[in-house]
Amino acid sequence: MLQGGWGLVQRWGSEFRRGWDEASWGDYFVLALIPVGMGVSLLAYLIEGRISSPPGPLFWILTVLTIPICLVWAGLRSGLGNWLGRLVFDVVLVLLIGAAIRQANRAGIGEFDFGRRTGRYQFRARVGKLEGDVESMASDRRELLWWKRVRKALVTIGLAFETAGRATWSS
Repeated sequence: MLQGGWGLVQRWGSEFRRGWDEASWGDYFVLALIPVGMGVSLLAYLIEGRISSPPGPLFWILTVLTIPICLVWAGLRSGLGNWLGRLVFDVVLVLLIGAAIRQANRAGIGEFDFGRRTGRYQFRARVGKLEGDVESMASDRRELLWWKRVRKALVTIGLAFETAGRATWSS
């Protein structure tokens, strides 16, 4: 009797996992937003010390800040099968490669293989450091220090986009 019941639970668990894997990003967004919204309500109550009806400005500020977090989680969870998942994965990929490029420039490393697991997917890319130093790009004229930093960041982002275009994905 107990063995038959355990098999039923395992079948329900596998059905639940299969349904969870097939859920769209909207379902993931709602699943993330409901508990986060309750947490925001509790946090606003603890900070303000009272329940306000209608909700106070602190509640709305915290809610607006949590919506992008829930969207990113929904995009990572839903994978590359829809527009939100592809957008989130592309942004995460460019940010990770940009950070790897900056680290390679600081350490003086040439090209290297870079791979990370993001969500249920893994990507690999060949990352190289910037070809020239920003100071040498602008050696003829004097520029402000902040402008050199902006130019270096833009060159890094451009290289990150090029590298992301060559990255390979696997699940």
